[in-house]
Amino acid sequence: MTSTSAPGILLHNASLAVLALFLSHYGAMVMMILNGIWLGMGMVASTAAIGLHQTVALTAVHIPLEIVAWALTIQGARLFWPTLLGMIRGERTWRHMAQKMREVLITSATFYLLAALAEWAEHALLER
Repeated sequence: MTSTSAPGILLHNASLAVLALFLSHYGAMVMMILNGIWLGMGMVASTAAIGLHQTVALTAVHIPLEIVAWALTIQGARLFWPTLLGMIRGERTWRHMAQKMREVLITSATFYLLAALAEWAEHALLER
């Protein structure tokens, strides 16, 4: 990710959440595991660069919010997938699919927004 602005971070996370919906909850779980590995590598690098105390202080808000957002995305994918399959089979309309997508993303989007703001604040503090 090249953008460290809050909107850029949110757009990145939101695009991954929408992709996760279409990959089913199994794909969303794999994405969460890969994101966890990425976050872990970032924490190790941050700990080496600025120390454990400051790393924990900077990530104490962001990481729990992102974990909750990912868990909500996985659950949302689990709820969305039957609607997507129904739409593919012709049993559901595009409108119903869009409505279901909005329903399952609204809660996780709130947590992604808060996580993006926290991550942006971390970057802003590190750049000082």
